[in-house]
Amino acid sequence: SQSMLKLRYGDSFACASFNQDATCACVGAGARYEVFSVDPVFSCYSRALEEPVSMCEMLFSTPLTAVVAADSDGHSASDRMMLLNSVAEAPLVCELNFGTPVCAVKMNKKRLVVLLETKAHIYDLSSMSLLHTMNIPPNPKGVCAVSSGERPCYLAYPGVDSGEVALFDVVSVVPTTVVKAHDNTIVALTFNHASTLMATASQQGTIIRLFTLPDLTLVASYRRGSYATTIHCIAFSTDDAHMAVSSDTGTVHLFQVVIPPPEASQPQHATYTAGLTSYLPKQLAGLSEMWQNIRSVGQAKLQHAGVPSICAINSTKGQLYVLTATGFLSTFVLEGVLSGTAAKAVTYPLLSPGGAVGTLSPIAASAATPPAELSVSTPTAPLPQPQHPDSNANGVVTLSKSQVV
Repeated sequence: SQSMLKLRYGDSFACASFNQDATCACVGAGARYEVFSVDPVFSCYSRALEEPVSMCEMLFSTPLTAVVAADSDGHSASDRMMLLNSVAEAPLVCELNFGTPVCAVKMNKKRLVVLLETKAHIYDLSSMSLLHTMNIPPNPKGVCAVSSGERPCYLAYPGVDSGEVALFDVVSVVPTTVVKAHDNTIVALTFNHASTLMATASQQGTIIRLFTLPDLTLVASYRRGSYATTIHCIAFSTDDAHMAVSSDTGTVHLFQVVIPPPEASQPQHATYTAGLTSYLPKQLAGLSEMWQNIRSVGQAKLQHAGVPSICAINSTKGQLYVLTATGFLSTFVLEGVLSGTAAKAVTYPLLSPGGAVGTLSPIAASAATPPAELSVSTPTAPLPQPQHPDSNANGVVTLSKSQVV
């Protein structure tokens, strides 16, 4: 589950995200979004819209894209989400209006999840029928994660108490477990690609914790550093062997994902069900010292500290990708980062100084030659058609007040 980068660039609102398999990046700026291949770096396609974009989320390498419009001032998200076929002449597949601002949108090939500040809506992606709506604790920043695979398939979001994480099965549409993951507010969540592990970070920003799914047993604790900072993104490599963490320090830390054998990690139950609560000190008491405070195995230095960023690792390509809030895509050779001999990143500007989607001339090295033809895979199944019982002939769904309050 990839993080969404929200930023203000010049006078324009902009956003960016990687797709689920770390092959593309979707960048929105003003009333337009564009999809880029990240290796080699070239523009796949773009769409101009009638209003500014505040969020954009791709479905793997298909043209299916979820876009949230900005509000009237262009600086924050509106209550309207559009599902678009980006390469179709008439791109609108479905439109949803929620009556309150959208905080996050996540999807995989089976489910689409829309988070409002205090509600979560779960849809079947093939039909766009509403499967479930539930109340959630206030989550104005839309901190959440959704599995990239179809099964098992989970949604994670901050729980009622500070530092808690709640897990929900979006296939069976049932809650599963809640864990006290940290002492402080949760700011970052992600699943590995197999949906067997969940990584979490709090606003303290010094420790990343790793839990097994679906029981949410703590199995490892990784130390990013000793001083507090803001963590913007946690991303597993596509082979689930490594984990990248980006923060305000201007350094992306790379950790090796190693799960201790059962005899090495026998924590007490870290979860609660039906009001039976276990707290963090009990978890750590059962975790062998060997699996606490695991240090990074590599670091990638960015040009500037204090700039929000998101990251992705494509294991097949052997590349670490970092998108920054200043509109630049930096690529690092993974082997170089791990060996400590990483060459200077190849950096591409995806936003122009005016805040619009920019050109692709690399800054630090020559770019690979873009292919002559568009190279974006098409869906293996037909794109979803709106079958929501409340949708009109144009696929527009307006939820009733009882559904959004």
